[in-house]
Amino acid sequence: MSNSVGPFALRNNLKFLFSPLPGQMRPVDGLRAISILLVLAIHCVWILAVFDEGAAQFFYQAPFWLNWVFNGELGVDVFFVISGFLITSILMGEYQSSGGIRFGHFYKRRFMRLMPAYLLAMGFGLLLLPNGEYIWSNLLYINNLMPASTHFMPWTWSLAIEEQFYFLFPLLLLWVLRRRSVRFLGVAMTIAVVASLLIRYLVIKHYQLPLPICWYENACEGFFEVIDHIYVKPWTRFGSFLPGIFAAYFHVYHREALRDCFLKYRKPIA
Repeated sequence: MSNSVGPFALRNNLKFLFSPLPGQMRPVDGLRAISILLVLAIHCVWILAVFDEGAAQFFYQAPFWLNWVFNGELGVDVFFVISGFLITSILMGEYQSSGGIRFGHFYKRRFMRLMPAYLLAMGFGLLLLPNGEYIWSNLLYINNLMPASTHFMPWTWSLAIEEQFYFLFPLLLLWVLRRRSVRFLGVAMTIAVVASLLIRYLVIKHYQLPLPICWYENACEGFFEVIDHIYVKPWTRFGSFLPGIFAAYFHVYHREALRDCFLKYRKPIA
């Protein structure tokens, strides 16, 4: 089956849900499960809050040790970590074996993995959701750059960030890898981490966003300002990809050293 037709083969794709490919990483699947559960937890609270305001109060008054359970943002961040790891592993592996990156092949695969299901979802969205006139922003994956009040299928902001990452990151990665300098790579990683933290701080300070940041519409004033300025923007979210990118570097270039380290220091569980 060709790569172009494969994403539309429903029967073939359903088979992979129950019979994973041989090279599929089970730890990554475990992280996916955790992130999905976190996202489901917070959305269940939101749905309950529509019928009972006490549910929202329970969310915001939860003890510290329970906060992570209801932190849907953390679940999305885990998705971004996984994307950073998988995409970087693919690109670094290709560069290591061939000395280059086939951008056309990479972009085609990313497009076809998502677009068939995305088009189907947008078709249903046009029948049921407001702001259908802004569907073009979803088709171009720039819906997260639009004002929150105009979002069509608002929850697809994370897909836009991922596609923006897929488009820009391979170009940046190729530039870094061609420098052939571990020191330069370390400097680039350090700058990226510092920049991700500094940008979020400056955005929160400049727009005077409420802290702690409110993720429920009726919980505080300025909810849509939070969405517009920090929650859905790529420049405040790229830091979530960095742990996955760093892990991919060690996975591709220092796999044996990592395996030896884990074997040396692992402890049996009684």
